Amino acid sequence: MTERLTLSVEEAGRMLGISRGLAYDLVARGEIPAVRLGRRLVVPRRALESMLEVAQPADLDAVEPASPQPLHTPRRRPTPRSDGSLPFPA
Repeated sequence: MTERLTLSVEEAGRMLGISRGLAYDLVARGEIPAVRLGRRLVVPRRALESMLEVAQPADLDAVEPASPQPLHTPRRRPTPRSDGSLPFPA
């Protein structure tokens, strides 16, 4: 059996190691080559392979690591008024 000439967007996403949703987003932005055949979107296998061959490796030194985000926002205690009462009933 011969190798198929096209992949579904989902198959292309799996080959790239990305989610189905991201694959469709990248197709919509033109970052993954795709052809519409009727109602179907297909990714030409050779175009995808060529795109990856000419792609430059990401310059990871230029990317700053993301700072870790807290899992929750700590609650602040209310500041007492000058007379010692709280700004809302306790």
